[in-house]
Amino acid sequence: MVEYDNKFYINPGLPEARQHIVQVVEEMIRKYDLDGIHLDDYFYPYPVKGKVFADSAAYQQYGEPYGSLGDWRRNNNNQLIEALAIAVKEKKPYIKFGVSPFGVWRNKEDDPLGSNTRAGVKSYDDLYADVLSWLQKGWLDYVAPQLYFNVGYPPADYAELLNWWRTHCYDRNLLIGHAAYKVGDNPVEAWQNAGEIPKQIRMNRAVSDVDGSVFFSTKSLLNNPLGVTDSLENYYYKYPALVPSLVQDEMQPVTPKLKKVKGKPEGVLVKWKLNKPAATKGFGLLPPDRYIIYRFAQEGSNDMNDPSNILAITDYSGVQKSYLDTTAEDEGIYAYAITAVNRFNNEGRLSNKILVRKNLARVKKIKYESCG
Repeated sequence: MVEYDNKFYINPGLPEARQHIVQVVEEMIRKYDLDGIHLDDYFYPYPVKGKVFADSAAYQQYGEPYGSLGDWRRNNNNQLIEALAIAVKEKKPYIKFGVSPFGVWRNKEDDPLGSNTRAGVKSYDDLYADVLSWLQKGWLDYVAPQLYFNVGYPPADYAELLNWWRTHCYDRNLLIGHAAYKVGDNPVEAWQNAGEIPKQIRMNRAVSDVDGSVFFSTKSLLNNPLGVTDSLENYYYKYPALVPSLVQDEMQPVTPKLKKVKGKPEGVLVKWKLNKPAATKGFGLLPPDRYIIYRFAQEGSNDMNDPSNILAITDYSGVQKSYLDTTAEDEGIYAYAITAVNRFNNEGRLSNKILVRKNLARVKKIKYESCG
């Protein structure tokens, strides 16, 4: 451990320290049913004026081949990230591994690849995290840069950084980190406006490269500053969404079959089963991890990309095989269908579709239609 600014840090310069972190992650993977391993931005600590990170002894022992302290520290982080990526994918390849780096990799004045920013702290130079190298080498499944800046912020404009990360994510999943903690609690005028984060979300969704958003922090959203959480819940996240699939995997889940639709006083009961046995060896055709229940308002609609057609997403056990639709209106005509999602978050083919009319406590089965 290295003490720095009254905090203790595991020293990335020691091989045994890096191996300890890998072993901890391996134990977590072995003992628990995890969806992902996520690292925040603390690779080396953020610099504090007048403070020195005391790793000179480790540098003397291991750093000579690297030419400079900075290159050595970056290589330490490179070795850690590569080792973690290998550990995750060898044990359970469906587990996502990603990082949430500081939002500025490098300024353009420092590197032609850098962003058109004037940030005082850079991930590459100050935290010794060469995230671009990790992405290029395929060690990460996703990257979630912390774009905790408002649109138009002169030293680091959100719009500039959004476009920069879009063109430097190297076909990995890109999630954008938003500064929910600044809303209503920052002197910059933009953060006193409830529309700043909604504006950023609209910018994300206007392009195809962004796979989603991350908000720091949950506590901030629960406090609903300036009513921004109400806006997110009632408009921007009104409908459910699927987790982005692993970009390097195309394995499909077992296909479900819509089996039965039955009217009850409290709603429409939808039941399904699997077309194929769920037990498979290895990670070829995985059994479903959860199911997506679609309800289409029109007979001819099959638009799975319209989130308003998602009626529900089941829990993550893959056990549930029925769902009660309590929102169906009397005399309403609906078309139901099911898809399965596996642990890699790949969605399979749409099942057969059943068109029904809800009439109080009964459902009239109008026809079956194969969508497979």
